Amino acid sequence: MTRAGGASGGRHGREGSRHPSRRGLLRLAAGVGIGVAGCTTVRPRRAEGLSQTGSGSSGGGPGGGTRPADWMAGWRQFRDRFITPAGRVVDVANKSVSHSEGQGYAMLFAVAAGDRKTFDRVWGWTRATLQTRPDDALLSWRWVPDTSDNGGDAGRVDDPNNATDGDLLVAWALARAEAVWSDPGYRDSAERLAADVLRLTVLERDGVLMMLPGAHGFRREGAVILNPSYYVFPAIDALGMLTGAVIWQRLSSDGADLIEAARFGRWKLPPDWLLVRYQEADPPGEEAEATKDGAETMDADDGAEAGSEGDEADTEAGAEGASQAQPDPKPEPEATEPKPRLDLPEGFEPAFGFNAIRIPLNLVWGGRQTRSRLKPYIDFWGHFKGANFTPSWTDLTKDTVTVYDSNPGFQAIFMLTNAAWNNRALASVSLPVLGEGADYYASALWLQAGLAREGWA
Repeated sequence: MTRAGGASGGRHGREGSRHPSRRGLLRLAAGVGIGVAGCTTVRPRRAEGLSQTGSGSSGGGPGGGTRPADWMAGWRQFRDRFITPAGRVVDVANKSVSHSEGQGYAMLFAVAAGDRKTFDRVWGWTRATLQTRPDDALLSWRWVPDTSDNGGDAGRVDDPNNATDGDLLVAWALARAEAVWSDPGYRDSAERLAADVLRLTVLERDGVLMMLPGAHGFRREGAVILNPSYYVFPAIDALGMLTGAVIWQRLSSDGADLIEAARFGRWKLPPDWLLVRYQEADPPGEEAEATKDGAETMDADDGAEAGSEGDEADTEAGAEGASQAQPDPKPEPEATEPKPRLDLPEGFEPAFGFNAIRIPLNLVWGGRQTRSRLKPYIDFWGHFKGANFTPSWTDLTKDTVTVYDSNPGFQAIFMLTNAAWNNRALASVSLPVLGEGADYYASALWLQAGLAREGWA
């Protein structure tokens, strides 16, 4: 998450920027000192505990414009605070950068609000500024302003690698826009993006379909690094419905199974970043990118030092009397435990945090939740029932947590997950108040939870 290296280095920095600052925060060993009281049709699923009201009791249809009053107020606040006149979505808490994910969120919210003017403004900036890769339709993931303290529109793409969650969100928003406003241009753009997501980020190993976080920088020798929160299940399913291709349904199903199997730490939670090992050989042209993305290898200096130490040992042995020295028998190689199929990747923070918080939201929103899949989150948050905070982050190797209360976006996801766990209609969930000071990411999570509450997809 914090490591830089090759094409993926900036991506790690991006996610790291969401991690809460350790300055001024207390870390607590968990549980210590806390008072706790190719098919013809791809059909959408209906989730257990999911409201049966389609796009919500507000009757707004697939696009809407008549969403619940609290959601519409949240949308207007998001639009007015974070979207520039040119259509750039500004992450004000992260040096005013923009990323494809934020553009996708804004486009999705605009469709849901029936706000075509804002939709076209955001899509226009996205297409002109981020969709500039020469060989595909994917979006460069990050754009930085000329100065970090302005919300203007002068700046540049500083990392042309894509972020697959951003591509999915934009394609999903375009598909929904075509359904609402009957503009075939939106559909064409959605299909182009969807095709390149499949072509450049989806691979199958050992019979499992997996989706890379970006086209470059996430392959290792016999393994890949995934971001489980990038599996935006309602988006994946919507693109399956758009294209009619069964591979999207498989990708969704295999992704949910991977997340269920990826359990780490005391509460068996999925991580922000996941290493998946496989046995199948990589086909030609899809080899590991270790030399490009900063994967750990032995330094030339390390090798030289090891050789020097060996030479010194041999010299000393010869001085003591080579004629009497007999070679020691080679020791039997020690048996090594096979490495686990799923693991925490080196160089990435071993956390359930500001990425993985989206996993239960995506599961519930996409109808992929089961009791087994939701239990880790219920156990984690339930452990702190009665405390004066709900943690938003835990180290999966140390079981330490943040001990300040979570933002309203996180809290909205807690509420949604609990409702699904208790098999209550999601439409009955009252979202927490989204204050005027809520930042871009908290607001985006809150608005997504509001759409999931209605079953809008």
